[in-house]
Amino acid sequence: MKITSKYENGTVFWRTFNREDAMYFVGLMEGNLSYGESLQYDHPAGYFKMEMKSNGIFGGQIVAAGRVYSNSDEFVLTKEGHLDRVTN
Repeated sequence: MKITSKYENGTVFWRTFNREDAMYFVGLMEGNLSYGESLQYDHPAGYFKMEMKSNGIFGGQIVAAGRVYSNSDEFVLTKEGHLDRVTN
């Protein structure tokens, strides 16, 4: 999966989870994404869950954990904090 950030309100914290996870405490991978940067993440199983928060792990929720994403997805994180699909 690829996400390019156009989010203008600070750094975005992201972390991923297994597709089967029902609770979201410890992520598989995590990092920060700033305006203009892109994130490339591929899960070995091809599908995963992800969450994104503004300004760190305790920041405001941008994308809630729970939705399943595919390695082939491509998104733009808009300046308002919405994920717009580029491809699927």
